[in-house]
Amino acid sequence: TVLLAAAVAAFARRGPRPPRRPRPAPRHRDRFDPAHALGRVAQVYRPIPAQNSGAGRVRVHARGRSVLLSAASAGPEIGRYAFVEITEVSDDGRLAVVPLEPAS
Repeated sequence: TVLLAAAVAAFARRGPRPPRRPRPAPRHRDRFDPAHALGRVAQVYRPIPAQNSGAGRVRVHARGRSVLLSAASAGPEIGRYAFVEITEVSDDGRLAVVPLEPAS
């Protein structure tokens, strides 16, 4: 009871806590528009299956950022770490890519 009395006395002297200031809203970066990647060279992050049978992932550097985007290829399978050129962007944001020929 002595401890309770001391806590009540301390609260009475200080008064209730002032309300907290609201936290600022988190600053989210704008979502990356895949159209900015059109014509750029990207590196394969997850292998891209052949003949549009599935989707792989590519790392694209554009507009000061590096992003991973879904990609498909109408040609042969493209292995990891290969370089590709982005030729088209579909309505759902998937990229169409073609492999770059190795430098001779």
